[in-house]
Amino acid sequence: MNRVFPTLQEWNTRPLDAPEWGTSKGVLPETFYREMKRAAYRREASWEYPIEESSSPYMILLPDVQQMRVWLGNGLSAKIRYHISCGQFAEAREGILVGLANSRHIAQTTFYVTQGVARAIDNIMLARVEELISQPNSPNLYWALSTLPDLQTELHRAANFEGSMFAMTFPAVNDFDRPRDANEWGRMAGQL
Repeated sequence: MNRVFPTLQEWNTRPLDAPEWGTSKGVLPETFYREMKRAAYRREASWEYPIEESSSPYMILLPDVQQMRVWLGNGLSAKIRYHISCGQFAEAREGILVGLANSRHIAQTTFYVTQGVARAIDNIMLARVEELISQPNSPNLYWALSTLPDLQTELHRAANFEGSMFAMTFPAVNDFDRPRDANEWGRMAGQL
């Protein structure tokens, strides 16, 4: 990880005809790709964030989401570009599918952050599609692309969830109209 991670951005900006592709051995370690592929073919993903267990859902840490953005976005993108540079279009296509499927799994969690990460990965994968179909003798992806959903992200669910998180953190918001004495207002101010 320490050896590969710092080079990912460089591989993603390298021209596809650069001689370094011939000595890169696929850029992304195969063990990472196997795990990404295994995750992509799951019916659903459960990240098991403790949303209902937390009195303050805003404090739930999401370091795994950032790592998925790096490894699925930059790492998988570099691997796909490696396959495109070698003329291995079937492998490049599979890598794109793995990225899009994992992006869909990430979007199932309704935090705005996860929606943004899923959107970023989608954009990276679609840029790889553009590179793939611009190559001579590339496969025709017209019908496959025509059936992609407009948005894999679920911003409406994220908006609803983010709104309900405030009520989970500050329950008094649900009944502001009720008369209160000074002590109750003080407790509410402390909650806020």
